[in-house]
Amino acid sequence: DQYTVLAVHLSEPPRVGTAANLVTRRRIRVLQRALDELTGTTTPATFDGTHGIALLSHSSETDILDAAKFDELADRLRAQFGVPVYLAEFSDISRDAIPAAAKDATELTELARLRGRPGGCYRLDDLLLEYQLTRPGPARERLAQRVIPLLSSPHLIDALEAHLVHGTDRKTASRLIHVHPNTFTYRLRRIAELTGLDPADPTDSRMLAASLTVYRLDTPENEKTRYSTCASNSG
Repeated sequence: DQYTVLAVHLSEPPRVGTAANLVTRRRIRVLQRALDELTGTTTPATFDGTHGIALLSHSSETDILDAAKFDELADRLRAQFGVPVYLAEFSDISRDAIPAAAKDATELTELARLRGRPGGCYRLDDLLLEYQLTRPGPARERLAQRVIPLLSSPHLIDALEAHLVHGTDRKTASRLIHVHPNTFTYRLRRIAELTGLDPADPTDSRMLAASLTVYRLDTPENEKTRYSTCASNSG
């Protein structure tokens, strides 16, 4: 048998306390019901209320679900959970390759979230460049270092993210972070001065996007908070 490995990732801060446990149990039931309705059978899945993996088995091409069905599933879960839902689909996976595919699919959902993509179902081809650039090795470490000069200036990080989402549409990008377009342009120039990479240059812009993605993948949430706190304290 071949399998489709489906990773599930809900984009929200961690929940704690009794209410969080109730929400988690409800979400587990909702996800399981949605998966079973999608496949027409009981679908093996693990889910902790935020992250999960489902295995959809198929023994012939007729068992393979259309990609649009997974997009519809992401929309349905978003509506029921009230938060963006990221799915990643890896199809035609042999049984012995399931652990590696589950790891890769989970990482793909995180990449989609970190790159500011909307909730939905993603495949490897959707984030091929970002995925390859975040493979372990010296290049990954050097990429992460390129964004370090910006960490003490959250407003520059915000400007970079807005630019990466909207590209040359600076009016829309500046509105996203509530600044004047001239201020936004100045911040992009400041990013170029600090990193040596010009966001206005297509090649440099891709490098900055990869650097920011790698940094976020490699840095624990508490470290990111610490940088933001230090920056706030320094004014």
